[in-house]
Amino acid sequence: MKSRYLVFIALLFSVITTSIYATNYYPTQLNQQDRYRLNYCDLNAAYSVGFSQAQQGIPLAPRFGESCSGNYDAVKLAYSRGYRAGQVAGMGYQRQCLKTTFGEVCGYSCKRGTFDKIKCARFPGQSCLIDKFGNVKCGYSCMKDNFGSVHCGKFYSSNCVKNSFGRVKCGENCRLDISGVKCDARPVYDEYFPY
Repeated sequence: MKSRYLVFIALLFSVITTSIYATNYYPTQLNQQDRYRLNYCDLNAAYSVGFSQAQQGIPLAPRFGESCSGNYDAVKLAYSRGYRAGQVAGMGYQRQCLKTTFGEVCGYSCKRGTFDKIKCARFPGQSCLIDKFGNVKCGYSCMKDNFGSVHCGKFYSSNCVKNSFGRVKCGENCRLDISGVKCDARPVYDEYFPY
């Protein structure tokens, strides 16, 4: 009799603790802020969102995760890495090799400049352009200015913007405003991850 009573108490205790655990950790109705944190502020979720947006062709959101308190830089880095992985997977970047008189050059988005000079991007997602002198420059988000020079970003999350005078500036979250082109500072630790 005593053992049945103890089994009943143990069963009742496990049911109560399970229901308390479920209500505290798996709420059925989340408020909007909690739902946002669950879907965007988690590093795995941020990576997945970045991957998905790149696959759908949605432009990189330079201020992604800004409302995530405490781990904004880590969330932004996870999002950017996911975005880059989505670009590489979705765009079908193919490594190519071109022959020159001096040998063979391999990489991505290869361009042949003057005097049979070939240059290729080192990483998928980079592009190469030829300037007015026939020199090839490679990097992220490359753009020509009105004077024929080529400007490229150093990092995968870089973008380039042309001002009203035709000059180009590349960097992190560059945008055109009244005083010209402004770019944000890049987190120092992120420079160790060039792609």
